[in-house]
Amino acid sequence: MTVKNVVNVKTKGAGAKSKGSGNTAAYQLGIKFTGSAQLNYKAHKINFTPGTVVYLPKEKTENIDYTTVISEQGNGVCIFFDANQALPDEPQILQNINPEIENAFLRLLDCYVRADKYSYPDIMAAFYSLLSQLNKINLSSGDTVAAKSRFQPAIEHIEKHWDHEYLDITYLSLLCGMSEKYFRDAFKKNFHMAPLQFFHQQKIYNIRNLITNLEYSIADIARMSGFSSANYFSRFFKKHFSISPIQYRNYYCKRL
Repeated sequence: MTVKNVVNVKTKGAGAKSKGSGNTAAYQLGIKFTGSAQLNYKAHKINFTPGTVVYLPKEKTENIDYTTVISEQGNGVCIFFDANQALPDEPQILQNINPEIENAFLRLLDCYVRADKYSYPDIMAAFYSLLSQLNKINLSSGDTVAAKSRFQPAIEHIEKHWDHEYLDITYLSLLCGMSEKYFRDAFKKNFHMAPLQFFHQQKIYNIRNLITNLEYSIADIARMSGFSSANYFSRFFKKHFSISPIQYRNYYCKRL
């Protein structure tokens, strides 16, 4: 994934109307802190109110119906990002967001606003931290109560054993009482990511916390994270943070 822009959005007074089709070249995540608006997105009507997070898909064309009508002046944060893997192609909404999620958006905005040539790893770390927290909210939302019940053994196993080298899909499917193929397909349908992607996301979140602890060497962290070699660990880390673990460690030391 790549964060392309993070914007502090201040909406105008009630009645203001704007077209947002020019922003469809990237995936979007937005949170509303104050005020309210209605998004009309390809026949979807979304009430964007305080404590609400909205996801909008990336589009191949700008020629779509994407209109915002402001009901009450306010502010929020919008993240524009890209991803290698396919993400949901329909809008998603999460309501009753807790203060931790709000703070995660603000931390990402702060990282982005204060960015210098060393800052991109921190931006991505803040972004992955936000995604991890949003996933936990999504797993307990009303729309996925049944899914949570069915997949909870697998979710708990991944969160507990994120430091394993490999993800045993066969074992996870048995935990949930499903065939392996059905488990893969149903997991992706319900959570909009493959089980392996969820596993890697948990690794990324925990590795970032370990690497900022200067008591551990890079080799220690590789071993603690379930990698068979420091080189494999470095390739995995660089794929997600765009720099090596040593470069990130050096960057972190400069910020102390």
